[in-house]
Amino acid sequence: MVDNTNLKVAVYIRLAREDEEIIESQKDEVMQFVEEQGYNKYGNVRIYADNGVSGLDYNRPAFSEMSDAIERGEINTVIVKSIDRIGRDFIATGSWISKVKKKGVAVITMAPGKSLVTPPIGNKGGA
Repeated sequence: MVDNTNLKVAVYIRLAREDEEIIESQKDEVMQFVEEQGYNKYGNVRIYADNGVSGLDYNRPAFSEMSDAIERGEINTVIVKSIDRIGRDFIATGSWISKVKKKGVAVITMAPGKSLVTPPIGNKGGA
């Protein structure tokens, strides 16, 4: 369980083809993870969803809104089902993760054995 009163969490979900049922299922799955891990314990969790938008396009409405909120310091933790939800171009995705890491933002995936936390929860910024 996470024990950090300073968490400002964003959940990002994306589906390339528009399908309300699947995007809601993805949201439910990630929110269950958020609750089980205690990421929602100290405040609100913002949900950003791009439904029917390719992961090759990094100018997605909800993704851009979330990125802007990170820039303003309103988010310090991003949770995704898997890294490919951020984007399908792994170089661009890595670049985005590097950029938000420099702002002290943790990026967490719920994929078993592939969780990426950068920087570790509780770190106030830094490497």
